[in-house]
Amino acid sequence: MTIKMDTGPLIHSPGPKKSKKNKKQKFEDVDVPSIKQHKEGKKYKMDVTPVKLNKPDKIKRNKKERVEGIANLKQNNGFDVKPVQVPNHDDWVMKPVSGVDLVSKEAVVTGDGKHVLINSMDKVLVYSTASGQMVRQLNTGKVMAVQKSDKEGEVVVATKRKICTWNFMEVKIVKKYPLRIDTVKKFQPKDILDIFIPEKFAETKEVLICVKGDKKTPLYRMDVVNNNCVRIFENVKVGSVHIGENGNLVCAISDHKDHGYKDSTLLMYDRNLLKVMSVHTDKARPFTCAKVHPVSKVVACGDTSGRIQVFSGLEQQQPAKNVLHWHSLPVGGVCWSGEGGVLYSGGGEAVLVKWTQEEGSKPTFVPRVGGAVVGLGGGGGVTVLQLDSNRLVVVDRMSDTVMGLVGGLARNKNGYPAGLNRDREKLVMNGGVGLVQVYNTNTGQTHSLDITQQTHLTKERNVVPHNSEVERIAVSSCGQYLATVDCMWASITRTTLKLWTWSQAIGNYCLNTQVDCPHQSGVLSLSFQPTSLPHPPMLLSVGGDSKAKLWQLGSSWSCVSCLTFRQLAAAAGGWSSDGTVVGVAFGHIVTLWDTDSNLRTTLAVEDSMEPITSLVFGSNSTVRQLYTTSSSSVVVWDLLTLSPEWTLSLTPSPHTSLSPSPSSPLLALVQKDTITIVSPLTKSIIKTFQNTNCTGGATWVPNKVSGSSLFFLTYSGQLTKIGPPFKAATLTPMQTQPNVFQTLLSKSGVASKEAPSMTQYTRAKIMHDIEALLSLPLHTVPPPSQLRTTLVRNRLLALPKLRRGKVVETTNENKDEDKMKKLMKIEDVLKFEEKETEPLDLKSFCKLLKKSTL
Repeated sequence: MTIKMDTGPLIHSPGPKKSKKNKKQKFEDVDVPSIKQHKEGKKYKMDVTPVKLNKPDKIKRNKKERVEGIANLKQNNGFDVKPVQVPNHDDWVMKPVSGVDLVSKEAVVTGDGKHVLINSMDKVLVYSTASGQMVRQLNTGKVMAVQKSDKEGEVVVATKRKICTWNFMEVKIVKKYPLRIDTVKKFQPKDILDIFIPEKFAETKEVLICVKGDKKTPLYRMDVVNNNCVRIFENVKVGSVHIGENGNLVCAISDHKDHGYKDSTLLMYDRNLLKVMSVHTDKARPFTCAKVHPVSKVVACGDTSGRIQVFSGLEQQQPAKNVLHWHSLPVGGVCWSGEGGVLYSGGGEAVLVKWTQEEGSKPTFVPRVGGAVVGLGGGGGVTVLQLDSNRLVVVDRMSDTVMGLVGGLARNKNGYPAGLNRDREKLVMNGGVGLVQVYNTNTGQTHSLDITQQTHLTKERNVVPHNSEVERIAVSSCGQYLATVDCMWASITRTTLKLWTWSQAIGNYCLNTQVDCPHQSGVLSLSFQPTSLPHPPMLLSVGGDSKAKLWQLGSSWSCVSCLTFRQLAAAAGGWSSDGTVVGVAFGHIVTLWDTDSNLRTTLAVEDSMEPITSLVFGSNSTVRQLYTTSSSSVVVWDLLTLSPEWTLSLTPSPHTSLSPSPSSPLLALVQKDTITIVSPLTKSIIKTFQNTNCTGGATWVPNKVSGSSLFFLTYSGQLTKIGPPFKAATLTPMQTQPNVFQTLLSKSGVASKEAPSMTQYTRAKIMHDIEALLSLPLHTVPPPSQLRTTLVRNRLLALPKLRRGKVVETTNENKDEDKMKKLMKIEDVLKFEEKETEPLDLKSFCKLLKKSTL
């Protein structure tokens, strides 16, 4: 539903009433004592309009100090706030929970195509191609390279000190090869920039090492067994090394040797011929990626103009070149099929292109893969696309269809402008372009919601497309309502406020109201009124047009009031914990309003004109407090005395925001490089975390086990958690599926007895009742009420059943082994040596026989 902007009643407030003593003076701001005056006990004047709420209680004091307070604050222990003992938070840690880097290093697919191996810098992640979930995590330290092994369930991991073969099924190291770089004396471990592990490492025991030189980046080939190291290339581009032709041909992108054109030369090294070859391209279209054919001396290279150049006949003086040109943007990655009959490519068009070797054949496509392709990997019948949104897409090579999506949080190029919002145990934040993603902190699952509902315009050459981006998000405390603001900042700007309602039928949010241009110059903040479920909450929006608006839900959402104050710029807004007071910051002044849009009082720090950038009300034990921030300080206000309690100085930061904990008396002060945990009750700093690289989006999530933890987003796309140390969730043990060929080829000729027994089920039956109904004419189909029993019964009969197996008596092998050892010891003790007897021949036997007969 789209409605036009209804401004509602415009309320111009000149501020509080003037005091009778100041009739001759011009209207001035409300005088509020500074912290210094408050400490020195200086007298001050305050003009206060009492705040009237739902159930006001009279507060009796002497005449000079009589101030009518907020009633609900008193009901929430406004005066009888007992000091809360803040627990020790020295053991709190900062740890990433999602959004690890999946695309900076090339993805590796296992030989059977069941798992994807990801180098995430300090650990190796194993994802399932079928489910898209992470099934194993190997804490290996800083990883330089990852490669699949020739054995199932194993992965080769390289660091600067050693090469290890891990069994990720059992999570153990199978083999270890140290890199004795100190004996080579050609470079130091600290100079290693990158390592490439060939697929045939189990046979050759060789790795390719890219080293930092004085002005160039040489490439070395090192034998990890014999400790031999030979330089094969003088200067290469880091991350462009590849090996193919059954491990014989090495290629890498380099700068032009004579003219120095960047990435305009392709170097190739033949291990059998010990020969270095090179081909060049023009400087205006440098190479972006290169891959060697798996069985032939053929190299495919992509460039910035979208061309793919395939070089063959490399042993000749002038190699043959074939140009494949479909991409209009730079080629992000190329990949050969297992036998080399098909070449795959991808780029900024968000399309996977499939090339075949048949003459005159046209390429085929897998469109709309979800984002620009920045890398390709493949194996085992699948192709893995690495997208710029930090996600992996698995494509089946037989059917050319998308099998699934691998990865957690999607990156946002604009730095997550909507921040981080909490919906109970879920976190809501920016996703891809025009999308909002919801992350479940308990399960780690992520799903997306299309907010803009517009076609995503991909990049074009020399053209920057304009797509709408979600800039503000708010979720109600009951989780039933969602408000978003998406903007497109083109020559003709477009700002849209959309209000959504949760639908239990579809399990997602449905659009209820759409408002075009709710504020001029964009929306600065959105916040829902805390309220109970029977009554829908009000929505507060603060815009760049110096106005704050209140929205209310009838049959649809509409604006019921518009708040301004002395034509000052509005910067921030928020609700009290009981939802009866609205706080809006206009310039350096905080204004407090009731839900009927009546101005109750204003707050301002004396001799300070710094505009307020953030405003948050306290809750629970800190319900009587109000927190405000400016560029240089944080001020904690007491809403009963309407005076500042505490001031904390700040270091300059591009952004500063506040996030109070809902279950503990803690306040998080979030800046770009630091996050400070503050206790307003004790007026002390609990702990400070450095080098956070925070975008400004942060929120607390309560947990029954460990208490509240602070989640925040970094500019690198990681979701990080600050809280008490927690143990990582145990992953389900991985079990290898039984294979007939492994049994036949085993040394003993029988399957291993240690193979774990797995529960077996029968095959699911296929019921054709629905297909039969669809084939009938519509007027002949019985009503659904008559079919429901049959349909439910068929669905239950089609489910797989548990197979009945033979009952096998389980024995304790450890006890049997102990008994056997004891028996062996007893036999050794009671064992006597036998007397040696000479062998008895035929003649001796005859003589003995005669003697015995006599």
